[in-house]
Amino acid sequence: HTKARIRSITAGRIREALDEGKIVIAAGFQGITEEQDITTLGRGGSDTTAVALAAYLGADYADIYTDVPGVAAADPRIVPDAPFLDYLDYRSMYRLAAYGARVLHDRSAKIAEERGVRIRVLSTFDDRPGTLIGPERPGTAEPAFLGIAVDKKSPEFSVVTILFRTGRGGERVGKAAQAAAPWTRDRIPLEDPDAAAFRCPAASAPDLARALFAAFRAN
Repeated sequence: HTKARIRSITAGRIREALDEGKIVIAAGFQGITEEQDITTLGRGGSDTTAVALAAYLGADYADIYTDVPGVAAADPRIVPDAPFLDYLDYRSMYRLAAYGARVLHDRSAKIAEERGVRIRVLSTFDDRPGTLIGPERPGTAEPAFLGIAVDKKSPEFSVVTILFRTGRGGERVGKAAQAAAPWTRDRIPLEDPDAAAFRCPAASAPDLARALFAAFRAN
């Protein structure tokens, strides 16, 4: 339980109902094992279910409705002026989610990339177009700065990660450490060369996130 992975989906009954013009309500987050036991997918299981169903049904999009109008460059509750992004490639969304951005789970982005499903992250409360997640767009000018993720690990400490687009971290990663120094010098080693992660007291995480955003938002 909480760690199951989707191996296959039998979508025949759903397809049949859709062909009959019916609206299908399917339970997310759960599945059944080869031994016919009920199991669960864990955190992000509902998003993962939606994207997997879209893939198996051949849908044009998987629409994920949340309480915010898309994916922002940082948590807008922490960084109020963080912009919402019009477009993210699968890899960028996966990286943001893997480091703690909570709008979409990293497994959802991974399945979407593997199966070629485009995702629209939309708000339940307004009609803004949200964020479209899809393949890379070669030739499109994008800023080096991708986003900031704040992952509260416990009541005592958080991990704040700043991410740059793949291949564009370079010296910016070192400069991020300098910008973080007033709050923490506890940098966490990463395999990702285009990201820098810092452990800090939970109470300091919002200030650190805002400082990093202010330092790199124009880069």
